[in-house]
Amino acid sequence: MENRPAFHLMLIREDVSNIDETVESLAKFCQVDTAPLYDILAASESLPRFIPIRLVADVDRDSLARIEAQLFRLPGVFVQVEPKREYQWNGVAAHLMGYMSEVSEVELKSESYRGYMRGEAVGKVGVEKAFEKILHGKRGGVSWRWMR
Repeated sequence: MENRPAFHLMLIREDVSNIDETVESLAKFCQVDTAPLYDILAASESLPRFIPIRLVADVDRDSLARIEAQLFRLPGVFVQVEPKREYQWNGVAAHLMGYMSEVSEVELKSESYRGYMRGEAVGKVGVEKAFEKILHGKRGGVSWRWMR
């Protein structure tokens, strides 16, 4: 197994002047239906408007190129990069390795997942789950020192 970059489309509702126009544009660029995007927005209604929401996970390269070319016209939209696990050997020993999936609401409320955030991937079974705390790693940060 190894990690590869996954590109996620994020939205900060507070920075968007016309949410319908933004959703329509993103759906067009990603070649997806608008309904799932509106469902995600509706499910996130209770969150503060400054919290980023993941609208589209693991955007393909063509869609990413279309979005990046128009990003200046999409205030409140940004691309988040995170590692995504890739499994090799055509699934050999998959039952031992296990798999990862987005952390559930139930898991987020449990003591074992304290400090995890909605949208993060966690080990669900096998080695991935048994060694979740080690494999998950630590959240990084951004250093703006170079701008001084």
